[in-house]
Amino acid sequence: MDWKTLTSLGRFKDIIMVLLRYGFDDLVDRLNIPGTKFMRKKSPIDQPLNTFERIRCACEELGPTFVKFGQMASLRPDLVPPPLIDELGKLQDDVAPVDMSQISEVIEQNTGKPIKETFSVFDVTPVAAASISQVHRGVLAADGRIASVKVQRPGIRTKMRTDLDILAILAEQLHERVEELNSFDLPHLVRLIKKTLLRELDFRKEARHMKIARTHAGEAADVYIPEIYEAYSSEKLLVMEFIQGTKLKDFKRESIADPELLARQGLVAAIDQILEHGFFHADPHPGNILITEDGRMCLIDWGMTGRLSERDRHQ
Repeated sequence: MDWKTLTSLGRFKDIIMVLLRYGFDDLVDRLNIPGTKFMRKKSPIDQPLNTFERIRCACEELGPTFVKFGQMASLRPDLVPPPLIDELGKLQDDVAPVDMSQISEVIEQNTGKPIKETFSVFDVTPVAAASISQVHRGVLAADGRIASVKVQRPGIRTKMRTDLDILAILAEQLHERVEELNSFDLPHLVRLIKKTLLRELDFRKEARHMKIARTHAGEAADVYIPEIYEAYSSEKLLVMEFIQGTKLKDFKRESIADPELLARQGLVAAIDQILEHGFFHADPHPGNILITEDGRMCLIDWGMTGRLSERDRHQ
């Protein structure tokens, strides 16, 4: 996609309007985009926000791709300044759920059979709804096991590819035209995040990550990883063991009998993943950690993982 084609896209114009509304007029001016004077008619936000807060708010308004981009950028202290990392860490991935008719269609396309033949019970209300997918609870018709059913949002792949193409060209233009941003190497950051994000859209990779993590952890691990039900899982559908628990971000400290023990178990698990096995959960924010009813820690959402060679671990 070239610059001329890009500037004619409706989505591109939406992005520019949001940037203008959050006070990034200088950046837009340096891009020298035709027609921006007509976009300025929309009133800017009337809130006392600093630059980093405005970046976060713009990401939230621009939707799933930009929220994920911000979250991933917050994991790169080598490329992003600390105050911006702190602000991007506040980005929330909770969005309105997709209608059940669309969810049923995705499930049936990926299992090749009516949803009632796969699940004897399927909760219409999702347990969680995020930018890429939403999770429902179901009961497998074949054996009665209770499962978490992670379903990819319809059309999300096309939407994200368009946004990522736009981001890549904007990053190149800003890198060339705004000298103050050169130190952040925006094109490199976008390439890294695009690769990671597109990989996260293939749930088969997440299933493989969870199998590897479970194998490394063993049966007696203090931090639990749910079992994957491979026979039901595919590129857009991930079916796994249902874990009853509360996300760490929603958990009240006084509800934990021994918080120090729990923290120590999490730390030991992280060190074990990184230094012992060289394969680790790369997105362990409080929304991806469950505390089970018996006080055990459970790691979910294995779309993003990291690997370290034996040499790197030794160093």
